[in-house]
Amino acid sequence: MKTLHLVRHAKAEQTSNNSKDYYRALATSGMIDAARMARNLANTGAKPDLLIASPAERTTRTAEIFADHNFVSI
Repeated sequence: MKTLHLVRHAKAEQTSNNSKDYYRALATSGMIDAARMARNLANTGAKPDLLIASPAERTTRTAEIFADHNFVSI
C-alpha cells in the first residue's frame, strides 16, 4: 500500500522589503529542524519513491534535506 507524506517547508528567513517571498531561504533553525524531521521519518523505515516540491527557495532546500536523509531524488 502506498503512503502519502505531506511536509511543509521548514522555517524561512523573514521577508525584507527588497526581496520577493519566492526567494526566501531557510533560516538556520529551519535547516536544523528539517534535518531532524527527515531523520525521524527515515527512522520509521519510510523510503519515499518521489519528492515533489515547489521551486521556491525554501521548499526546494527543505526537499533537498529530506532527500539527503531518505536516499531519494527530487
